[in-house]
Amino acid sequence: MGWQDYSQSSDEDLIEYVKWKNQAEYQKTAEEAFEAFTYRYCDDVAKKTRIIATNWGYDIDIGDLVVERAFERFWKYPMGFDPKDCKRPTLRECIIFYLYRIAQRCLCDYYNNENEPPNPYSGSETVIVEFPELEVIDIPKERLGELKKQYDLIKGALDRLKPKHRIIYLTYRAYEQEGYKLPRALLKSLRDELELTQNSIRVYKNEAIDEVENYIKLYGNK
Repeated sequence: MGWQDYSQSSDEDLIEYVKWKNQAEYQKTAEEAFEAFTYRYCDDVAKKTRIIATNWGYDIDIGDLVVERAFERFWKYPMGFDPKDCKRPTLRECIIFYLYRIAQRCLCDYYNNENEPPNPYSGSETVIVEFPELEVIDIPKERLGELKKQYDLIKGALDRLKPKHRIIYLTYRAYEQEGYKLPRALLKSLRDELELTQNSIRVYKNEAIDEVENYIKLYGNK
């Protein structure tokens, strides 16, 4: 069989077949049903997304790219659509509206990726366990300069922290950048190494910052 053999299938059946994609014996059926589903709805979605893309200052090629991504997302998460939830006069209208919404999110993602500043993290960030030698630590130069200015003070403050507080403080102090969360991989490493939840890490971080700031206020002018 080919996708054409599903061209007469109902929308509800096509969607149900697509949801079988993770069952090895029905994978081919799911793929062909999805191809038939795409052929049936691609033009309708493209008409809308081309207009939206043009209104956003893009050409129709970006509109078509967004359509591709919308159907790719539908294929990836077919369970997100349930015909029983349809509140419009026809299932066809519900499907088109659902695909429109996915396409719009894809266009927003495309726009954000084009306009957001580059991610400041390289993926090489690691948990910092002890106060490192400043000359060899792999952190941004501007952050290194900040640490050098207060090296002795911060070291004295860190000596008063418990080990987990110290590790969290050093790691955040080295890598945290305004407007960005630490990389997920680094946060996971912190959780695993310290056996703490993310909420606990947040609490420890605030406690460590308060302790260091109080120490610097107390001894900074001496």
